[in-house]
Amino acid sequence: MLKIKGENMSKSSDINIQIALDDITHKFTPERFSISRLPLKVGRLDSHRFGTALPSCLDMLIYVPGGEISLPEVYKYDPAIMDVINQAVAHEDQLMPSWRDTHYIYITVDQRMITAGRTHRNGGWHFDGMQGIRYPEKLEVCHQYVVSDNNPTEFSNVVVDATQLDEAKDNWFVELGKQVPDDTELFVPETYDIMMMTAYQLHRSPVAKPEHEGQRTFIRMDFTKKKFDRIGNTINPTLPAPFEFYPRPLPFEISPEAKQSDWKGASQFKS
Repeated sequence: MLKIKGENMSKSSDINIQIALDDITHKFTPERFSISRLPLKVGRLDSHRFGTALPSCLDMLIYVPGGEISLPEVYKYDPAIMDVINQAVAHEDQLMPSWRDTHYIYITVDQRMITAGRTHRNGGWHFDGMQGIRYPEKLEVCHQYVVSDNNPTEFSNVVVDATQLDEAKDNWFVELGKQVPDDTELFVPETYDIMMMTAYQLHRSPVAKPEHEGQRTFIRMDFTKKKFDRIGNTINPTLPAPFEFYPRPLPFEISPEAKQSDWKGASQFKS
């Protein structure tokens, strides 16, 4: 399997920028999976590094439309996290200046020890931003900014067909993952590269090799019109959510290619 490293990836070519812009300004549709795409490199962390004792959080609300970004102190005073946020927001302002009146921002911080032969996060091919049967009237698609400091996320530009999949019955991750050949090229950014992707971008957490063993920090920012109101998402004590939280089982589970790493060395943010 060929890995194309970050220095050989096209940095936000005009065609990839236009694809991303078309993605995020139109409502979710299965037909868009049939377009070959790569994530956009929007920046990198050149001088800042993540703290080594960060608590982990999942889909924590940090911005509501028309408001201001609000973070708990443990994240607000981490220079690397603030650098990621500032670069993502600056890119968002250029790409879609109207986002401040329409979109929420959620952040995921996942810092833990990884071991060889396991993935840090979800190992199977998947995408972020499934709308499913909860949204019969589709919204403009979610898009994300991701960065990690060890063993970065792997991306695929393989064209897949989602037009025959049923939101209520099919596991889209498994079915689309089957369409990615085992010998496909993998597009892998450099550590500390900040990458933007949309809901149509297939990606996965890589299986760690011995040289990757140790701590890995992964950051994801979601820009979306969706209300991430599932019980289990991290509550931000500095920003009350303008919606209620409900038990929402996932419509289907990701089928990982390798077991995720144990949560050794990880701590959970407590509000």
